Amino acid sequence: MGVSGTSGSEDFAFISMQVPPVMLALAAGHPEDGFCYPQHHPMVGFDEKALSTVCAVYAYMAMRRSEENRFLELILVKSGVM
Repeated sequence: MGVSGTSGSEDFAFISMQVPPVMLALAAGHPEDGFCYPQHHPMVGFDEKALSTVCAVYAYMAMRRSEENRFLELILVKSGVM
């Protein structure tokens, strides 16, 4: 890590070699409400009412993974931070 000019996929690949990965893609909005473009489209929009739910899902998964595998400690040790 610490390498500039790389995409997120390289970071995800590096971390995935250290711990079992989890990847989520959560949509936020319904086409009938005007949210009709997919992620990564220049016109994409997100219903901000979904943010609290999405944040809760990511926080829950991070806490579960941390409890089960202590992955954060492993990453910090492997990267030389600890």
